[in-house]
Parts: sequence; structure tokens; C-alpha cells
Amino acid sequence: MRAILGIDAAWTEHEPSGVALLVGDGDRWSCVAVAPSYESFIALAHGTPVTWSARATVPRKPPIDELVAAATRLAGCDVQLVAVDMPMSHVRITGRRTADNKVSEAFGTRHCSAHSPDKDRPGAIGSLLTRTLGELGFRLATTSMPRPASRTLLEVYPHTALLSLLDAERRVPYKVSKSSKLWPDLSIAGRIEELLKVFRRILARLECELGPLPFAIPPTAASLSELKKFEDALDAVVSAWMGMLYLRDQATPLGDARAAVWVPTDTIRTPADSCALCLAARSRAPIASNRCAVAFNDAFPVSAGHTLVVSRRHVGSLFDLADTERRAVWDLVSVAKRAIEQSHAPTAYNIGVNIGRDAGQTVDHVHLHVIPRYPGDVDDPRGGVRWVVPAKADYWSRRR
Repeated sequence: MRAILGIDAAWTEHEPSGVALLVGDGDRWSCVAVAPSYESFIALAHGTPVTWSARATVPRKPPIDELVAAATRLAGCDVQLVAVDMPMSHVRITGRRTADNKVSEAFGTRHCSAHSPDKDRPGAIGSLLTRTLGELGFRLATTSMPRPASRTLLEVYPHTALLSLLDAERRVPYKVSKSSKLWPDLSIAGRIEELLKVFRRILARLECELGPLPFAIPPTAASLSELKKFEDALDAVVSAWMGMLYLRDQATPLGDARAAVWVPTDTIRTPADSCALCLAARSRAPIASNRCAVAFNDAFPVSAGHTLVVSRRHVGSLFDLADTERRAVWDLVSVAKRAIEQSHAPTAYNIGVNIGRDAGQTVDHVHLHVIPRYPGDVDDPRGGVRWVVPAKADYWSRRR
């Protein structure tokens, strides 16, 4: 059996930190302890149940050695991994890190950009946490140490973890401090109700993964501040769950050798994941296809039978295709022409491809337009593709 300690670490001395403990191995893990503060977690290891209605106490500095000892006692085995929601690094943090930038690049469009640390936040607290855990043998995992050591320290970010846990498209709205921005038209009671709904949803998904958790979300709350301890507890369990994904080789580091944030591998998107033509190539009914290309009806046809021929591989430029792929694309142009003529009677064609933004390409995936033409479809068809530069398209008038 192995144990994972999850910590939702506060960045200042004035806020409590949630703590959670998982025990298990392989595919079977369970949550054996959750507390809304360091003090209550340590007390739990000595037989004092967590009083969720009590105000959490905050120590002047994180009692990390006591915390790890308490986790070992509660788990009945050594703690192999500590997963912490706080910026950590092998070097002193003075500002935004490569890790923060890479998280924001990967998840910014999903509203999960990373916060910016500085020399004061988390400052001494973060340095103490990293140093003390290091002295206890927990080695900070970055891009230079991707595989588990005997004792591993992991920086995680619950916002990205929740995208995977809840199969969410964008940032999950569960932060108490953001409730007025999330629901500006609701009363405080209404915001509390919405937060509790999201809390229960997160709890339900965690219990699908880990079995029953040793705490419950209350049916209601008298104030927003009463909900903060439950937010911290959920973040701690999610952090520990991320540690479980890491041990299963289902987490990926974003950062460099000095610092990295570990995120669920299934949340990292390649350009192909969000490409409309990649999706169309997989889902649209094809007119024709071969090993390297597929042809289907254009979603916004400029004429009857307008067809797109698309490479199967996600490549932006026709010039960047391999020779076999380029031949496959052009082979389908002829096949598409025959298919068009089975249901339409064009008298001419335009074959067009846009390569680059300045040429009008709006989707960065190779696609050729096969456009059937018909008598009278425009007043004067002379010039054809030359009309991509309208001011210079009419050369015949200048020859008179």
C-alpha cells in the first residue's frame, strides 16, 4: 500500500490550508482523511475528529514534518507522494515562471490560466514548504524527473484537474471568492446555492473515483465564508487525486527543469483536437477517401456540388505535406469531380487552395476547394482565380 498527501496550500499566513490523504495502489485508491486545516489534520491523527463547523486555526508556519507524520499514522504506511497546490521550484521564485506561462498557453482559452507568483506570494511560505519536504526526502518532480522517485513532491493545479475529473470544457465555477463575478445578478443566498451545487458535483465525481469521502457538503450555509473550508477540502482531495494520476502515468508536466505544474494528460490538446477540418474529416460523410485524404461537401458552398479535399494529417500548408500525401490529395480532386458529375451538370471548375493568412487561409489545415461552375452563375467569369486580387484581376481591358 502507498499513501498520497494532498495539500491545498494557502499563499499567506492568514488563511488555512486543506489537507487530504489517499491510500491504495494501482487502480484502487480510497480517501481516508480530509481536514480543512493543518491543525485539524494533525489532531485527526491523534484521535480528535474534524469539527467542520469550527473556525479553522492557522499556524504561523506550516508544520510540515508533523503533517507528514500524521499522514503516515493515519495511512498505516509511508507517504510516497505529496501533491501541493502552490508554486514550487528548485530555485527561488521571484516572478512568473516558465511553468505558469505554459499552463496559461495550454489552458488560457479554457479560462484556466495560472496565477502569477512573486517574491512575496507565496514567498517564504512556499520556500519553507519546498525546503522542508525536500529535507524529508520528497524530490520535486519537474520535466527533468518525469517518473516517480521513492518520495516525490508534485506541484498541481486543481483548475486543470477538474477539467478532466468533470469532463468540463472550461474552468469549473466553484471558487467562493469569485462568486460575485460568477453570478453577479444573484443574492448572497443565491450564490451560496450555486456554489453548493458545484461542490456536490465535484464530490460526487471524486466518490466515483475514490469511493465515499470522509466528509459531506452541507445542505446550506449562513454565509459565503462558511463555504471556504469545503472549497479547501475539495481542492486538497483533487490535489491528491492528481497525485494518483501521476503514479498511474496519466499526468504531464508543463514547465522546465526548475519547476513544473502537473496536469491530467487527457486535458492537453493538440491543434488537431480543436481543428474544424480534423473533426469534419472524422465525422462527415465522405464523398471519397483514401489513406491520406478525404473529400466531403463544403459546409458553406459557393455553388452546387462545392467539395473540399482535406488531408487526414493535421498540416497547415500544402507545401508541408509529404509527397505521398500531396499525390493522395490531388488524386481525390479527380475522384471528387466524377462524384460531382453524378448529381450535377457543371460546365467548368475552379480548383483553389489558400496557403497562409495573407492568401485568405482561415483554417490551418490543408484543404483544396473543388468548385463546380455553371453558365450564368456570375455576370462575367473571365479571370477566374485572378479575382483574389480584385484591382488586378481584369487584365484584358488594359490590353485593348
